[in-house]
Amino acid sequence: MNDGEHDKLAWVKDVIASNNETHDSVAATKPLVSIVTLTMDNPDALRRTAQSVASQEYPAIEYLVINGGASVDKILDDIEKKSNITVSVINGKKNGIYPAMNVALKEFSGDWVNFMNSGDLFTNPSSISNAFLARDSTKSIKVMRLEGEGNVQNLWSGMRLKNICQQAIFYNKKKLGEVLAFDEKFLFSADLDLLLKIYYADREGFSEHCQDSFVRYEPGGVSGRNTKILHREKTQILLDRRKDAGWVILIINLLYVNCVRIYLAILAMVDKLRGIIAGVLRP
Repeated sequence: MNDGEHDKLAWVKDVIASNNETHDSVAATKPLVSIVTLTMDNPDALRRTAQSVASQEYPAIEYLVINGGASVDKILDDIEKKSNITVSVINGKKNGIYPAMNVALKEFSGDWVNFMNSGDLFTNPSSISNAFLARDSTKSIKVMRLEGEGNVQNLWSGMRLKNICQQAIFYNKKKLGEVLAFDEKFLFSADLDLLLKIYYADREGFSEHCQDSFVRYEPGGVSGRNTKILHREKTQILLDRRKDAGWVILIINLLYVNCVRIYLAILAMVDKLRGIIAGVLRP
């Protein structure tokens, strides 16, 4: 870790420690939960996600939509009329995923915030209620289990080997304060970068809830279509955290990340060769 990264980590520790001293240790009965969705010209997917949010039994939900495309007012007006949630929208195209998410982080009103992409769904109406059964308001982050994936048993390895999907995470606004922001130098991995910064600064601040499934997320997002950039960014993040993780963990995970990249490159090459061979053999 270079001096700049070391200073960042020290700053994260200081902010969390300071907020921990002033943060009320008694959990609110029903803290306000903000759900944020980024969307751009995908009304059907947004409607599915908005309906899923509106179907939640939890009584204190704010739904914030960051819209970079055509108007979604009718969709959201219909949702708000048929539910008890508060719905708001911020219009205007943003310069990338994380700049849009940072706009949301400046505007949401809740005690906790969660990001659901367009097309993502909560698995059942009690998903958010289940997440807030525990009285853990002094935690920095809640991590939930994803449907179809294994339990998040070990954050130490889990963040490196497969990352924790943002749909499974609730961030504590009061505890994290100004730390809660995504580094916009990353195109697809700023959520991993933020998680690791918080994890190394406040390992005891993670609350795991693996007793139930939580969300069903839409596969094939923009990061999945840009694997080269994604793996390069993950490599850089791991290198930045090398002193925290330890060299053995670092090497294992760098090998993992780059083996995946090589494997995907081989698959692409095989597909290309198949196409060439099929073209040659075609009568």
